[in-house]
Amino acid sequence: MTGRLLLAVVTGLMALQGAGAAQQGASGACRSLEKSDAALNAAYSKALAKLGDDSAAVNKLTVAQRNWLKFRDAHVESVFPADDKRAEYGSAFQDCSCAIVLELTQTRLHQLEAWSVGIPEGDVCIGSRPVKN
Repeated sequence: MTGRLLLAVVTGLMALQGAGAAQQGASGACRSLEKSDAALNAAYSKALAKLGDDSAAVNKLTVAQRNWLKFRDAHVESVFPADDKRAEYGSAFQDCSCAIVLELTQTRLHQLEAWSVGIPEGDVCIGSRPVKN
């Protein structure tokens, strides 16, 4: 199941970058996104591992991650709604879409890291996340 999610993430990123991205080279935001996406996948895997045998929590986190991916893609579509994005938004589309996805990915990474890093002791909203050491 985790493998399918990782495949969906990679496929979504490739679609956002467009077919001509390889010829033009990646922008700074797109290069940063690749690194951030790898960190996101690692944080997601660590979060699942921390949840261990808590199948309810694992299932809910899996659903949340799938829905986050849908939200991320839908948000980019809402910012750039045209069907022919290159024609409508020009050559900056790739850079701009990468910047938006990067910002969303970094926020999600911070959220997922809470399962690895933990939440301060005494926080009544800890839920399934561990107490910070």
